[in-house]
Amino acid sequence: MEVNLLLGFISAVATFACAWLGALLHRKTERIKIMEGQLSEKRYSAYAKLYDFFYEMFKATKDSRNMDNTDMRNNLIDAKKELIMYGTDDVIFALNKYLSSLTEFDINRQLDCFLVCHVVNTERYVWKDEG
Repeated sequence: MEVNLLLGFISAVATFACAWLGALLHRKTERIKIMEGQLSEKRYSAYAKLYDFFYEMFKATKDSRNMDNTDMRNNLIDAKKELIMYGTDDVIFALNKYLSSLTEFDINRQLDCFLVCHVVNTERYVWKDEG
């Protein structure tokens, strides 16, 4: 009789411990999902700033209007700051490669580096988040 009582008590304690650990794991998983969602939103914001910078620069070039170098530099620094904090390594490396290529006079290399930056940014992050 005492053995059955002891086994029943152990079974109840084990059931309670499993339920408690399951609830704790579920809570931690939900917290991680929330943090990943917040990080994803910040990444999209950082990438949007970078795209805005490039396309504003292209638009100004097409319209044959000069942009203030100080404004361009400040916008790029702001975009890079957010990108460094929230972007993936591949995107940061591709952007730095593109910006380094701007010191060269080979327009084809500059275009190739820009396209790599764009493709890495889009494929590595945007499509990954949708899947």
